[in-house]
Amino acid sequence: MFRKLGPNLKILLIPLLVIAVVAFLAIYLFKVGYAKVNKQISDYKENTVILANLKNKLSIIKESKDTVLPNTDMTLVALPAKNPVVLVFSQIKTISKEKEIDVREISFSIEKGEKDVNSVTTKISVSADTLDSLLSFLTEISKIAPVSVLKSANLRSFQGEFSLGLELISYWSLLPTSIPAITQPIVDLTQGEKELLEKILILKTPSFVVLEPQLPSERTQPFN
Repeated sequence: MFRKLGPNLKILLIPLLVIAVVAFLAIYLFKVGYAKVNKQISDYKENTVILANLKNKLSIIKESKDTVLPNTDMTLVALPAKNPVVLVFSQIKTISKEKEIDVREISFSIEKGEKDVNSVTTKISVSADTLDSLLSFLTEISKIAPVSVLKSANLRSFQGEFSLGLELISYWSLLPTSIPAITQPIVDLTQGEKELLEKILILKTPSFVVLEPQLPSERTQPFN
């Protein structure tokens, strides 16, 4: 085949082959280089977003360290991680003693709720010599921690003695077992959540629960 080519073409064949090989290598290297540069640009943009999220997290943590973080212990009393029967019982005994109320009967029943939020229903039967004492008792019960909702109340009067039967539902929930990835942004508390936190902070805690500020310490697990 090469014998049929003229002498001039034979002379040009080798440079043409060299040019073709060089062109092929140039295109290949350009594609490889472009892919690497494109990946580096993509990684840079991703790292920029991650850095912005981390800065945002740090900013939110700094803003909330004096308001939200010191109150985490109180939120755990308001919504305990375990059955709050002991806490509720302590609250009832303390308030009934303060208001000079006679606790005749008290019982508890536990109910499994949806989305890991459980409840315990407390049925209470109390009596007093005055109506004001029972009303005051009822008012204080509605302010206790753990968070409790008055389901029903039945007030009676017989021969100068007043009695009150009520059902109180208190809630508890297990703590989360995982936390979001560090690269995910923190969503700050909404105005409604901040207002809810303020309401939680004024709840009456059980007398044997003492909330003392704790210094930061190293923890191997974030929820220990």
